[in-house]
Amino acid sequence: MKYKLVVSDLDGTLFNDYKFISKQNLKSIKKLKEQNIYFTIATGRNHINASRAAMKTGVNIPIISNDGALIIDISTNEILFKKALPTEISEKIINILTKHDLVFSTHLFNNTVFNKPISFPKSFYKNILNINFFKSIYEISKERKNFIELNTDTILKLIENNDVFKFSIFDRTKTQEEFSIAKDEIQNLFSDYVNITMMNKYGFEIIPKGVSKATGIDFLCDYLNIPLDSVIGIGDNHNDLEMIKHVGLGVAMGNAKDYIKHNANIITDSNNNHGVSKIIEKIIK
Repeated sequence: MKYKLVVSDLDGTLFNDYKFISKQNLKSIKKLKEQNIYFTIATGRNHINASRAAMKTGVNIPIISNDGALIIDISTNEILFKKALPTEISEKIINILTKHDLVFSTHLFNNTVFNKPISFPKSFYKNILNINFFKSIYEISKERKNFIELNTDTILKLIENNDVFKFSIFDRTKTQEEFSIAKDEIQNLFSDYVNITMMNKYGFEIIPKGVSKATGIDFLCDYLNIPLDSVIGIGDNHNDLEMIKHVGLGVAMGNAKDYIKHNANIITDSNNNHGVSKIIEKIIK
């Protein structure tokens, strides 16, 4: 089987821990194009942050953002597929999250809106003397322009005229039990409208029912007129699982969660050791 499309996650996959794409990864992606193999990204990030990364790789086909809820041709900015959460459901979810005093982010088209102050994770400060740190801060600072902190009332006003594609709930100050209470309440009330997945013991994500990176890839296969078994999907985390199980060749990063590795066809190197490049070089030999 000759592969015709490579789809890569961003965080923990195409991005290294410093949040940029290595030269080795970029060089291998260029080789794909020379062999007429498509490359694109599928990410949980909002569209503008996803498109910024995609443009660095020279992507010239649609990209999948917000975990499959939005597919856009970045060469024309044409929206090819969109599925947002109903406004009234989003409002009720925000009220429930606020009631349980949870930190959450609301993913809009071009912005991610937080209800609490944003802080850099400790991992961003490791190896502070390494030159990569400074490049990392530069990349993150550009992304943070699209990360906005607002109070709950303002967020509720904002979503009256803006599509909501996803909620991410993450708070290390809460217990698993506290998360489960809120998650179960939302699931029980809105199971016809949402899918909920646990990110880890500190949080969960809410996306429109019926969308995922896998459904996004199905759309791209129809759009590009290529078979699903000619697709390679590369990822490392919970929102990559369905994609990895769905495509012709599911690839787990070396830094992936164990349950992702167990469901992959093959495991490549880590995101800090150019794992995307290494799997590309392997398939184009």
